[in-house]
Amino acid sequence: MYEATLRPRGARRATDSAVRELMTTKVLTIQADESVAIAEELMIQAGVRHLPVMRGETLVGVISDRDLLAIAQEVTRMDLPVRAIMTAPPATAEPNEGVDEASARMAARRIDCLPVVEAGKLVGILTSTDILAERGRLVHKGNAGPPHLLHARDIMHRRVLTIGTDLPLADAAQALVRSEIRHLPVVNAAGRIVGMFSARELRAAGWDPTGVMTRDEKGALADTTVEAAMRPGPITIAEDASILEVADAFLDERVTAVCVVNAQERLIGLITYVDVLAGLVGRKV
Repeated sequence: MYEATLRPRGARRATDSAVRELMTTKVLTIQADESVAIAEELMIQAGVRHLPVMRGETLVGVISDRDLLAIAQEVTRMDLPVRAIMTAPPATAEPNEGVDEASARMAARRIDCLPVVEAGKLVGILTSTDILAERGRLVHKGNAGPPHLLHARDIMHRRVLTIGTDLPLADAAQALVRSEIRHLPVVNAAGRIVGMFSARELRAAGWDPTGVMTRDEKGALADTTVEAAMRPGPITIAEDASILEVADAFLDERVTAVCVVNAQERLIGLITYVDVLAGLVGRKV
């Protein structure tokens, strides 16, 4: 992979878009003193993975589904204020800076959003999905991307934790917390990939990703296995697929991770949206 050289914030190539051209201006936020329970409910209802955290009108942090998973086993987690677990200070972008520089910053920090701030005021949010769509378009036109076209094998994680379909749901949630990638391919008894398991899949199946690890819900879910919560039919991609094909898979299928398979259809790696973003901007992660 390629290491990006970051330009001063605000500097842009002639072909580089400005952040304001891609950002979303209607932003769902939460106040720093509100509870984790409220943040979790907002994220579930809105179908988002992150919330900018405010103190009055001032941006003070970001809370993500990763932050929620990190405290999943704490008994008092739902009563904690958002400020106790948010990432602060948050990485931000400016409306007039180039998407190249903002993208490289996201890839370097392995985050999938940047609140956009102008004159101290939150004016939008830039997400990895916004950038993947724009970067893919520019790469197709030959105006962006690394010097050499990368392939799935160049950007994938080679050490991948998998889980079985019959693993109890509470145990799977614990494995999710321990996993750095936070996406777990699900394999059957024959070792074939049959699904994907993440906080997103848990929510889609109607379960609270952190609640399944509490004492009360563990008992209620004792007989529930991963098979009931996983996303069946995982998106797979060949190891020699180009990064453009990988980006298209993310955008077309609206997933956050894809499995990389060899010629024998065996799992050999995993790619997340951050890995694709890093590859498109030529950044090592």
